[in-house]
Amino acid sequence: TTGSHVMIKKANPSDDEILTAAEICLLNSGLEDGDVIYAKRKDVRKGSVMGQAIVKTFTSIHLKNVRPETQSLLLKAEKMKLG
Repeated sequence: TTGSHVMIKKANPSDDEILTAAEICLLNSGLEDGDVIYAKRKDVRKGSVMGQAIVKTFTSIHLKNVRPETQSLLLKAEKMKLG
């Protein structure tokens, strides 16, 4: 399945940081609910097509609603990028 990728550059991210990254993936994919997978860097490699990721071992979570604070965070980041 295609979708957005987010990398957390931290050795041991908290559950909240993982949740926020998953919500950002959903929003960048044009969704507000759905399944998101996450994996450690060692279990991910580039595929043969640009943007493709091959994931060996992962955990899947289902999100029903994106938190308003994550939506606000993403909007602020987009404004900073444009400004």
